[in-house]
Amino acid sequence: MAKQKIDELLSYQKRHIVTGKCVVYIRNKKEAGKLQGFVDRAITGKAKILASYIEPNPRIDYLPGLEQAVDFANRRDAQLVIPNIQWIARSIAGINYLRELTNHEYIFTINEFNGKPFCRKEYIETFVGVFERTNVYRSENIKKSLQAKKKADPLWKAGNVTNINYARQLAEASRKQKADQYVIHIIPIIRRIQAMERTTLQQIADSLMDRNERTPRGKTTWTATTVRNVIERAKKLRR
Repeated sequence: MAKQKIDELLSYQKRHIVTGKCVVYIRNKKEAGKLQGFVDRAITGKAKILASYIEPNPRIDYLPGLEQAVDFANRRDAQLVIPNIQWIARSIAGINYLRELTNHEYIFTINEFNGKPFCRKEYIETFVGVFERTNVYRSENIKKSLQAKKKADPLWKAGNVTNINYARQLAEASRKQKADQYVIHIIPIIRRIQAMERTTLQQIADSLMDRNERTPRGKTTWTATTVRNVIERAKKLRR
């Protein structure tokens, strides 16, 4: 039997039965139906799925869907179930969100053996170790590649140094555009809150949290300072 098949068999033999409340997170929305099917087949009637979150626009450094799933799991004391977990070892954002789980130090992953989906309990700190080892491996490979290029051409320099200022200008313009678009979206909601005689910055912050509105950074918690910054930016945009 090939080594991969042996590993899959050993993993299947050590499968776990999920019980209690669960929340499902799916990063790949293109395969959401297939992955949700795996989850439904792997979880028995001893567990209850309270909610499923599908990442709307996944990026390696920005995963608002995962943040919402973790927040829901914390509030409802639910276990997090994630099919197709391999990407976690490449995402520091994903690992950081998982480390915000307060009630459980583990998550359940979905695996497959001979067409049978099954659950495995994986401790979050395991992913942290894999991420660190992966980064060390990448850093060593990048260092060797740079040394080889410098040896072949002593005048070679990393990066496109001739256009670095232009690249920074483009990045700054992109950040500004996204910030302005967010303010244009949120300020009408703030104006409606103010019209209801909730005029202090903290009252507005509380109302935005009641409406489950996200902050400019995608967080769930609003502060008076965040509200003030949004209002000030709206004034500059004449909104």
